[in-house]
Amino acid sequence: MTDAVLLNSGGIDSRVAAAIMAGEDYGWHLHSLHIPFNPYNREACKGAAGRTAAMYCKSHEIASEPDNWITQFKGFKGCPHTGVYVHLLGAMYAVYRGFKWVVSGYRSDVMAFDWTGDLTNLLSASKVHQGPVFSMPLKLYKGAADGLEVAKEIGVDVSDTHSCWTDPPCGTCHKCEARSGTTATVGGSGVHSQ
Repeated sequence: MTDAVLLNSGGIDSRVAAAIMAGEDYGWHLHSLHIPFNPYNREACKGAAGRTAAMYCKSHEIASEPDNWITQFKGFKGCPHTGVYVHLLGAMYAVYRGFKWVVSGYRSDVMAFDWTGDLTNLLSASKVHQGPVFSMPLKLYKGAADGLEVAKEIGVDVSDTHSCWTDPPCGTCHKCEARSGTTATVGGSGVHSQ
């Protein structure tokens, strides 16, 4: 049985990644790590991450957050470089727990630059990790525009997840726009937790 850290934001992609890797095709034992990095949605995301962990994980840990490093740019208000930061902390936590793998809902296939290979090479050069570190199961669904489509395809309920940068959800950011019109097919009220 493979034990792995699940980087668990409390959002749709984390829930879907957990469902895939803990499901019957893989059967991994996941150990949730939630790293809050935005004081404007911290409690909603912590709650949603806890619900994902309760459904798919053997354990759940909440890390301390450096939320005093808040930056505002391009309509985003939060800690910068959170993707790299969260994945590096996930890799450190995996070493601490004695695991080889970190499962992430991160969608590098839709990003302008895929830094995950560089981070894996950096971790391998440290002689602590050898070989692959990150499992990003949403990459298996290249035809899907986002985790919400994958959730629908594989039948994962995401009605109690939270993705907006604010709580309550703003309804206007790109994450809220992606969720709009999903009530009938996925459940929940706009599939945001509130």
